Amino acid sequence: MSEMTPKTPEAPTSGATEGAGEAPLGRLEPLLLRPGAAYTCFGDGLCCADMHVIGPVSSKERQRLALLSDEAVRWAEHAECHVLVMRADTGTCFFNGEDGLCAIHEPMDGMLKPRVCHRFPFVLTGTPEGGRVSLEHRCSCQTFGAPGPLDEATAERALRGEAGGLRPNHRVGDAVPLREGETVSFAAYRAIEEPLLARLEAGEDPRAVLDRAPFPALSEGSWGGFGEAMLDAAGETRFEMALRAVGAVIVAREGGEPEAWGRPWTPAFDRAEARVAEPIDPGPAYARWAVDAIWSLMWTGYGTLEKVRRELCTRLAIADDLRDALVEQGVRGDRAAAEALTVVDLVGTSDWWEGAVKRMAETD
Repeated sequence: MSEMTPKTPEAPTSGATEGAGEAPLGRLEPLLLRPGAAYTCFGDGLCCADMHVIGPVSSKERQRLALLSDEAVRWAEHAECHVLVMRADTGTCFFNGEDGLCAIHEPMDGMLKPRVCHRFPFVLTGTPEGGRVSLEHRCSCQTFGAPGPLDEATAERALRGEAGGLRPNHRVGDAVPLREGETVSFAAYRAIEEPLLARLEAGEDPRAVLDRAPFPALSEGSWGGFGEAMLDAAGETRFEMALRAVGAVIVAREGGEPEAWGRPWTPAFDRAEARVAEPIDPGPAYARWAVDAIWSLMWTGYGTLEKVRRELCTRLAIADDLRDALVEQGVRGDRAAAEALTVVDLVGTSDWWEGAVKRMAETD
């Protein structure tokens, strides 16, 4: 079975698992926030659910949590770390309440809460210039509403561990892949990247800025086969249902029979819709998502700048189809767009999608 179709739909891990020691690639300081970065936790609770695997949980954290319950943590083989247990009935964290709020967030000033929970949705990438701070968007707090400006102090608190060190999600050296077989220095890459980010931050439609056709040819397999494999593997967790939703869109685009998919993330988006009383323009959320996807440089681990432009346009096309399907079901337009963006961001962080990106053609 190819990398593009793993045997099991393993959810991404919510925290950094790379070692915090010295590495030849990328400095972690100073922390670098992009202009216009925004984040507010509204307490919708989606990050506390089975959309991802919440870990790693350190040995000290496990000892503290054991004072409350010996069933709150498990070993996750595929993530190779200890993670928080999700309830079988709700798919939410052992400590997540019916209101979507964390029961161990405030007691003892949050000391019982694992660092990985404090860290999400922050991402840290070491670069020759310092540690780039970006954000995950698989969260209704990011995709629905108007998050406030992100300041360095907030990022610092989230990213520093108990001992004060920084643990990166990824590192990039002085060679950045533009296309297959072509790399440039980090300084040269910055000159290419800056105008793209500036246009997105100014509010231009990401589709126009990225300027690539979606669904490029694949060097192995087909988009239809990829979609069918996602449908076959998907289960009932939020992550697996996101896989199913994306698979259904791809299969339908390729002429297959329409497939149903559920929305186990509905409770979080119900809370989000309650706080966003009047419909809003989803455009800024989509622009922030595209900026973070590029700025994070996570794509350098499995692709090139050319591939990331094509894969982002592909995910935008999938999001458009998901939004339209939800609107047809009676979902408010801005909420439908936010749910769609959350789904494509979540699936885009998976081994499934990274495998597809590796096989994307760089020419039309």
